[in-house]
Amino acid sequence: MQKHIKDFLKHFIFFFSLLYILLCVLIIIGFVDIRTAIGHSMYPTMSNETTILLCIKSTNYKIGDIIIYKAPKGRFYVGNRPIINIAHRIVGKKGECYITKGDNNKYTDPICVKVDDIICKVVAWI
Repeated sequence: MQKHIKDFLKHFIFFFSLLYILLCVLIIIGFVDIRTAIGHSMYPTMSNETTILLCIKSTNYKIGDIIIYKAPKGRFYVGNRPIINIAHRIVGKKGECYITKGDNNKYTDPICVKVDDIICKVVAWI
């Protein structure tokens, strides 16, 4: 019985070591990003200072995806701090523009989010 446990642990450690190495490589080459969400606009999906563990670069976005996009300079603030990037959900599309909205916001964002403005698609968070 102990041999089975040792074998299991050996395979478990090996698997997660490979997974860790793969994640590190994906971060280094820029395919995966790790960020922190500040604010309450995505509550209850994400709360203030949620760590976004997996954010992948993509060109294929659909309604329901949570994306991080570049905020227009000087347009959005938390208190007196300017917001540089915004993590919101895609709720629609109009031509080349994605319509986005924070889950906790009453209204959609007042800007056109184009593919070039999108940094990544959020896949996992804690």
